[in-house]
Amino acid sequence: TLKPELAAALDRERLLESFRVSYAAGEGSTLARLLQVNFETYLLDDLLVKMDRMSMAHALEARSPFLDTALVEFGAALPDRLRMRFGKGKLLLRRAMRDILPPSILARGKMGFGAPLGGWFRSDLAGFVRERLLDPNSALNESLEPARVAAVVEHHMAGAGDVSARLWALLTLESWLRQAG
Repeated sequence: TLKPELAAALDRERLLESFRVSYAAGEGSTLARLLQVNFETYLLDDLLVKMDRMSMAHALEARSPFLDTALVEFGAALPDRLRMRFGKGKLLLRRAMRDILPPSILARGKMGFGAPLGGWFRSDLAGFVRERLLDPNSALNESLEPARVAAVVEHHMAGAGDVSARLWALLTLESWLRQAG
């Protein structure tokens, strides 16, 4: 949790502006507009950046065949009923692949490539997490309530829940603040 004086100065509207602009610029249904926001923010600013950095770090040339311009334009022009049904997406792709892929693959949900941070933060990296986030001289202490940060760390370490994404965000912020001085 941000310290009260920092929270008071936070411009929440400005934080959401890029999402609003992207949503407003989109056309069509709510689903089409949300997919546009996802395409312009999460895909461009997160997923593709990660793929690019990791493939370059290992001297690999990576391709994203489903991001072919013609295919993206085709997908963007589809009506919602062909994009998603009963909470399940990629309907046309699943239909096109039904004679090629086994039913277990076609029926399963999305699977990411996430690292097992939850386990690492409780074992091999537990000391590092505590050292970085609970240090009285932590750069985070200038912006966040140290007791709240400690509560998040201990909640995770005790196995009360997996808050590894929050811990990762805190570690990233701590590292950035240290580098920024």
